[in-house]
Amino acid sequence: MAKPVVYRAEGAKKAAELGAMGALVRAVGSADYRLPHTGGSTPAGIPQGAVTSEDAELIAHLAAQGKVRIHMVLNSQTGAAVLGHNVVADLKGSEHPEQIIVVSGHLDSWDLGRGAIDDAAGVAVAMATAQLIHQLHLHPSAPFA
Repeated sequence: MAKPVVYRAEGAKKAAELGAMGALVRAVGSADYRLPHTGGSTPAGIPQGAVTSEDAELIAHLAAQGKVRIHMVLNSQTGAAVLGHNVVADLKGSEHPEQIIVVSGHLDSWDLGRGAIDDAAGVAVAMATAQLIHQLHLHPSAPFA
């Protein structure tokens, strides 16, 4: 797991063990659009949230000048479990069926966005790959999964 993701996943729990009243993490996403990407985290028993990259830089700048006090208002909740589905395609290779090439993507949405704005592009790439293989009448030697 990448270091920033470890902070997001485990940071609040570690902070709670050290006596913290709440925890904030810098958004793990690389985009600077004032949209924090919160992702998942381990339950910690204290409020936890994510701030945008811009806000994290501002907090760091202010902290360098002295004590910073933050008032957090978090309205998060866990919804009911829902059934999810996967779409899987398998194209057998003609020469090397023991080798596998994986082309994939996922659909989800960020907390403040509508629809798929995360890696839906990966789904489009995977679909375009399959379409081009068919369109060009290609027969890969290694299988696609």
